[in-house]
Amino acid sequence: METASRSGHRYFITFIDACSHHVVVRLLKTKDEALGLTKSYFERVEAETSERANYF
Repeated sequence: METASRSGHRYFITFIDACSHHVVVRLLKTKDEALGLTKSYFERVEAETSERANYF
């Protein structure tokens, strides 16, 4: 996004489950937040499904 949101977010990251097509969009204020959000997303999915992601 070229313009920041009202809360100051300028970037976003999208996660799409290939099997269920479930989409999760997270807003980021800086690009360096992406790795942490990616790790937490995979941890949450693995905890909910009791299965490990096969690929990224």
